[in-house]
Amino acid sequence: MATGDSDFTGTVLGILMITFGISPTVLFLLGLTARASFISNFGVVLDQSFVSMPIVQLIVSITGLFLAGMGVLTIKYGRSEIDTPGLY
Repeated sequence: MATGDSDFTGTVLGILMITFGISPTVLFLLGLTARASFISNFGVVLDQSFVSMPIVQLIVSITGLFLAGMGVLTIKYGRSEIDTPGLY
């Protein structure tokens, strides 16, 4: 693997982490919470799904923010800073 490949891979991975991390938070903040009809389209058929609970969506949002933060660190440092021999 060339030297530039590691930086490119780290950047792409970081962008994906930020995208997947921020999207549930943005949806939660905009009030676009999962409704029972929306959930049933994905095969989850429950009278009261835990996914529609605000506390669950808040936890998913906080976890997503953590993932987005890790994405920023991945873009900033990438894999090129790892000096452990034999790790890759």
